[in-house]
Amino acid sequence: MADSSGGIDNKGLQIEMDDVTDEVAPYPTGNDVTLNFQGSRSRNPSITDLAFYASQVQTKRERENNGDKLRGWDLLREIVDGMRVIKRSTLIYTKREKLRMKDFAKERRTGQDVTNLLNDAEIFLDLPETNLHDVIKNMLNSMLPEDSEVSTSDCIKKLFADDLCLLPSNMVQGNVYHGDNVYWEETWMCIFTSINTLTRHRYAIARLRQHVNLGPGASEIKFVVLVVAPSEEKETKSAKETSLTFATLFSDIEFRWKLSEAKNQKQFKMAIDERYSDLADHKVRNLLMRKISMDAAGASPFLEADPGPGCGFARGIRGDIKRRLPHYFSDYIDGFRNANEIKKLITTIVFLYFCCLLNTLALGALNDKNTEGAFGVKEAMVSLAIAGLVYAVIGGQIMVILLTSAPLAIYAKLIKEMSVDGGYEFFSFYAIVGFISSGLVFLFALFDVSKYMKYSTRMVDEVFALFISASFLKDAILDTADDFTENYNCLWDGTLDEPCIVFNDTMANLTGSACECVPCAPEESILFLFMVLAVPTLGLILHYFRNSPYLGKTVRVVLLADQALAITTIWWAFVHSFFFRHIEVEPWSYTEAGVFRVPDFANSGLDASGYITAALLGFFHSLLIFVDHSIAESVASAPENKLKKGSAFHWDLVVVALLNALSSLCGWPMVHGKLPHTPMHVKNLADTEERVVQGYVVTTIVRTTETRQSTLISHILLALSLLMLPYPLQYIPQSVLDGIYVFLAIRAFSDNQFFERMLLLITDQTAYPPNHYVRRVPQKQMHFFTFLEMLCLIIVCVIGLAYEPLVKMWFPIVLLLLIPLRQLLFPKLIDDDYLHVLDAH
Repeated sequence: MADSSGGIDNKGLQIEMDDVTDEVAPYPTGNDVTLNFQGSRSRNPSITDLAFYASQVQTKRERENNGDKLRGWDLLREIVDGMRVIKRSTLIYTKREKLRMKDFAKERRTGQDVTNLLNDAEIFLDLPETNLHDVIKNMLNSMLPEDSEVSTSDCIKKLFADDLCLLPSNMVQGNVYHGDNVYWEETWMCIFTSINTLTRHRYAIARLRQHVNLGPGASEIKFVVLVVAPSEEKETKSAKETSLTFATLFSDIEFRWKLSEAKNQKQFKMAIDERYSDLADHKVRNLLMRKISMDAAGASPFLEADPGPGCGFARGIRGDIKRRLPHYFSDYIDGFRNANEIKKLITTIVFLYFCCLLNTLALGALNDKNTEGAFGVKEAMVSLAIAGLVYAVIGGQIMVILLTSAPLAIYAKLIKEMSVDGGYEFFSFYAIVGFISSGLVFLFALFDVSKYMKYSTRMVDEVFALFISASFLKDAILDTADDFTENYNCLWDGTLDEPCIVFNDTMANLTGSACECVPCAPEESILFLFMVLAVPTLGLILHYFRNSPYLGKTVRVVLLADQALAITTIWWAFVHSFFFRHIEVEPWSYTEAGVFRVPDFANSGLDASGYITAALLGFFHSLLIFVDHSIAESVASAPENKLKKGSAFHWDLVVVALLNALSSLCGWPMVHGKLPHTPMHVKNLADTEERVVQGYVVTTIVRTTETRQSTLISHILLALSLLMLPYPLQYIPQSVLDGIYVFLAIRAFSDNQFFERMLLLITDQTAYPPNHYVRRVPQKQMHFFTFLEMLCLIIVCVIGLAYEPLVKMWFPIVLLLLIPLRQLLFPKLIDDDYLHVLDAH
């Protein structure tokens, strides 16, 4: 019974069966049903009706008679009475009322209610009961002493509107806005009633051992709050008002998560007191309300980067420092506050280490090939280790992961080609391009250019994320094709109809002509293809094993699902190196040259045209750094990730500019914020809650641990990994690296709304999920927007994945042009209201 209000006051619930026909509908089992039939006519009870009623009566009698079952004539008498009850229609009055949340900073009574709750409430942790009657009965037995003026049975009659104790008479629940979605908060309920003979308030909170289905609107109940108050009380102390105080506490998803993690009653009450303190503190409350308001409106994360109108000087940088500096010390403490945070921190460190290491190995080998050995794997690892450590210490948005990328490798290749064509010394030319790029990025930060990215919508983020995934898949496919060309298709030279004949010393009497053939190894190509397919297969099986019912949660989630990347890499590298050791596979390239190469500008050969070319390349390079890093940071700072410490778009550009200036001077690959590693980092540090919405599981982030420790420790391990060059790291073959790319690409698809809407184009309409855009946007408009977004993706992929490096150079311009295209053209084709639903952050 969804409602758009923030809280619901149910004066009973209603299950309707309008105009019941003679056809017997299948009855659900358990506690999701009631025998209250409504309609203009009744019908004779069927055998199914009687059997169902007898089962319910039997259960009810067992509760009342300490487990003794009805037998013989007693059971028959109840069935006969049940026939009369089934034939009789009953009416239930239902009223829903929107309630405002309590203002703990202004209303003095809320503090007294919380104090009474902490001092007098009965706390039940991990109750095993699976039906509401037994839960309430246990709570009442402890709340009401034996000599109490109110009996438990009388209280139960007041609390429920039906004899089977399925429908509470008075209940407060909440719903939550998540972007344009509205969900019932079905994990908690607050039940209350007033009794004449009661002399003082009674409270109880029960945390169930597992989520329990307690009927419509309460399918995943974890917490039950019970308030019983005297009838003769003033309005501010009534059962309804007291329940509203407790319901305001429970409306916060992070608070409920803390209660679920509490090990004992002391920790449980400490969480309640901490939640009350936050709500009662004006400063904290205003911050929370502002954050909630931004989340509800689907605000762009770039809005926080806007320091105000006009063109200022370093206002954004000053604002970022002011926003982030108060949290600096907590950035190091968070992650060690409790066992759950430590567990998540360890798994995230392992994930980041392998994720960054594999990315660096693959792109380092690519850079070695593109620059003809100028810099490769060793330089990439040194650059990443230094950049990661520096950013972990002085960076702003600590959830961003800095890495080199395929577009930066393309620019390195272009710089190498132009240096050769112009006769310039490569490292000098590369350093000039890097200095110009870093200087422009620094100017972007000084003059608050990031604030104009507020016009960037979800569409730009989604298109860019899918482009990155497409580039991963392209690299894996091209590497596989190249391996087949070299080792499999070499049996033919392309000009003869017959296979080449390979001579050896034993073929003395062979006649006829033959061509010269290179030695072939078709088994290597088959092994390469097998690894590219096997790596993502195992990785995805382990990743989604978190949803399996097998094994315990710690083993299933922490040891297997969260470490899918590490387990997959180690296992398949071992299989490749041990079981297939008889197949000789050429490892990725590695050179022993030093990593610090200061360019000789005096003998660089640069002239005026060389500096102009370097300036042009530096301009496009700076746009690439600016756009890629800004999008990565916006994805990390998205409202659904529940980050509380704020963003730092401008300051982070300053840090990236300084790091890239150092890298260009030393002849290392440059870096920026990276997708999909950044959002994966966020999700690894997040606590999540799953809701069932119309049969579909919706995962919501409850809170995210914002800590520098995950990046800091993982990059310390990366720095130590330099000791493992060339072995044992060269035991990880290129095929495993390409398989990891496929795994990361597929994982990125699953979190992309655009990809979900693309699949709807080929999905039967009856199988459409109840997403907010499916419910609120006409189907034609939704598919038309998806089609336009698909065209944008195709254009970006054609430019970004083109064969010619000069064409790829224009990629950041094309990506930036998506913003005015979305703001100016799309509103003329699709209604603004529908665009907001489809394209809001």
